[in-house]
Amino acid sequence: MAWWAPLATAAAGWVGNKIFGGGSSGGSSSKSKPEAPERMPYNEALSQAKDVLTPQYNRARERTLGDVDNNLINRGFYGQAPGDTMKAGVMTDMESDFQGQLAQYATNLQNQDFTQGYQAYRAAMDDYRYEDQKSGQFWTGVGNIAGNFLSGPGGAAIIGQLGDWFTNRGGGGYTGGSSGGAGGNYSAY
Repeated sequence: MAWWAPLATAAAGWVGNKIFGGGSSGGSSSKSKPEAPERMPYNEALSQAKDVLTPQYNRARERTLGDVDNNLINRGFYGQAPGDTMKAGVMTDMESDFQGQLAQYATNLQNQDFTQGYQAYRAAMDDYRYEDQKSGQFWTGVGNIAGNFLSGPGGAAIIGQLGDWFTNRGGGGYTGGSSGGAGGNYSAY
């Protein structure tokens, strides 16, 4: 066998594993990598919160202001400055509470939307990684088989015969490998 045959055998094994193998770096999944979810913009969440909470707030405000008016009428303060001050205070408190509830509901909507999107993203990433790992394991197995064959006796014989063929190409042709005449003298032309 020529001096370079063991080097060529090792190189062929390495190349076979790199071409067919690869695991996580060389495995190619048929699916594209999923994209991470984005957080819902606050303005959009606030708009959705207003759509849900405003009708309820308006009904509660009318009912509460009606109760305040009835209370003021029963006490004799309806239309007077102390009654109007009390009514303005109740309206201010209600509006302040409503704004706080809107902000909290909008934040909850953002968080809930992001959490749902993130859960779907994680499931898609798990599926993507599983497919990539499964593909990588298959190709690593193929690469290991090819590398083991090429770096073993079968690969050494093939590489040795190819080397002898190239070495003897100019004179005499193929002589049956490195054993020197086991197969007769065949012409490579």
